[in-house]
Amino acid sequence: MVDLYYCVMETEEFEASPRLRGKACWMSALLFVLVWLPVSYLLGAGWGKVIVNLSFGAVLAVVGLWHYRCSNPLTYKISLGSWAHRTYLKSPVLFVVESFAEGFLIYLGVMLVMAFFPDGFSLSAWRKGIVNCDIVLLLVFYTRVNFFLVISEYIRRNGR
Repeated sequence: MVDLYYCVMETEEFEASPRLRGKACWMSALLFVLVWLPVSYLLGAGWGKVIVNLSFGAVLAVVGLWHYRCSNPLTYKISLGSWAHRTYLKSPVLFVVESFAEGFLIYLGVMLVMAFFPDGFSLSAWRKGIVNCDIVLLLVFYTRVNFFLVISEYIRRNGR
């Protein structure tokens, strides 16, 4: 049975080291390179597309290194009481699995809608759209990893 209850959401701001964002860049670049590049190659991307994606991952890793070396603190905002915050409090592993599955399904759905526009739906157009617009998937990976690290850092500091 699902319990529905009223929950008040509040937004908290806290300052943290920019190393948190650097870690998010590194983790999402590694995830993109280790998971998505073999999949995109199996979906039919040529070596040229794989090298371009590898360079995007390298650029994100360099940005992560730059953030890791910065010393000025960054201000992060987190919504306490949100669905994602409550899921993380129940189970951080479930939060990671659900968050990445949700992001990947949103990505596939957007690519499915985009496959309808040129001249009706075809499976080859959908596969081509998935492979050609995979930089969006890199951004999805980054936002999910960054959100996970921000929530975990806030809870590590404040304990709720």
